[in-house]
Amino acid sequence: MNRSSYCKWLAGAEARATRQREGRILAEEIREVHGESGGAYGSPLVTAELREKRRRVNEKRIARIMRTFSWRVSA
Repeated sequence: MNRSSYCKWLAGAEARATRQREGRILAEEIREVHGESGGAYGSPLVTAELREKRRRVNEKRIARIMRTFSWRVSA
């Protein structure tokens, strides 16, 4: 890795840490909504519920987090 790439990576460390922290908070909110639905809500409905609570979220990010934790719709 050349010096300029390393410096750019180093400068983004704080932003990455913030994004990870926000991701953990969002994962907890997703778990709560998914659990309240009895596991019946997938990413579209979880997204809708969070938006009703005035949370700005992206469905693709919700889906990615749900996949990471293996939260699936139970039939």
